[in-house]
Formats: sequence, C-alpha cells, structure tokens
Amino acid sequence: DDILGNPDHPFMVAAQDNDVYEWVPSVPLELYYCTLDEQVFYQNALVAETWMSDNGGSFHQSVNLGAYDHGQCAGFAILGATLWIESLVEECATGLTERIRPAVNMYPNPASDLVRLESDLERWQIRSLTGSLLKEGQGKVIDVSDVDAGMWVLAVEGHAPAVLSVVH
Repeated sequence: DDILGNPDHPFMVAAQDNDVYEWVPSVPLELYYCTLDEQVFYQNALVAETWMSDNGGSFHQSVNLGAYDHGQCAGFAILGATLWIESLVEECATGLTERIRPAVNMYPNPASDLVRLESDLERWQIRSLTGSLLKEGQGKVIDVSDVDAGMWVLAVEGHAPAVLSVVH
C-alpha cells in the first residue's frame, strides 16, 4: 500500500524512470499480461495501451491471458506471441497448391461461454498446449462453457492456429 499510495516512494520513482511505453507503434503489436503476475504489474499493459490509443496508435492491443503468476504467464505469453506472429507471416511461394490463411478472428477472447468465429462454416478443433484434442466441430459458434479455464489452441481448417483463452 505504501508503494502504490506514495508517488515519492523510491520504488515508484525508479519505476517512473523505467517507463518505456510512451511511443506509438507503426506495426502490429500485442501486449500480453496476467492478472496474478507478482513481478510485472498487469496494469502496465493497460496503461501502455491507453497511452498508445490516446496518441493515435491503431496497431496494438493488450491481451489478458488470465489469472496466472509470472512463471505461468511467461509460457502462455511466449506461445501466444509465437502463434500471433506466425499468423502474420506471409510464406514465400513453395509450389504448394493450398496456402494457409492467417489465424481466424474470434470474439470474445478470453471467452467464458461462447466464441464466435469470423469465418466461413469451417471445421474447428480445440487442442491443449501439448496437442491433445479436447473438442471439435463445425460452425461459426463454439460452446466453451464445458472447457476448463486456461489457454487452448484453436485450429480452424485452412487457418493458422490461434490461442483461445477460456475464463469462468
């Protein structure tokens, strides 16, 4: 309470010196955070997102990965960033007859009951981070009310995989 309530506290003074969010991204940027991170205040991502938006940024968003501590969050953030970056990559022509499209857009994410896909009526799968199949189906709406809270991989036919965060 003393640290957060006292702007002159040595920790707060040092933290102000370390602020590096006052810039506007000119390329896509995602800021990942977890609400139980004991080492990095999750509010950092929210403050940065607000500052960037208020100053004309349009290529960014903050992503709540859930109620995880720093160690858990790091793994989810690395996976999420990897899948997100892969969804933006344009492959060089390889002679393949079919090209995988970027990751499907879904909302809301995180989700607690239903996820809607901005896609054609294609087949989808929800898999664990280790690849185990949890659920599969077809259509634009996915019921995740029976899926445990956590990070999952959503694979939609013809699209790059995406991270799906389920919260209850």
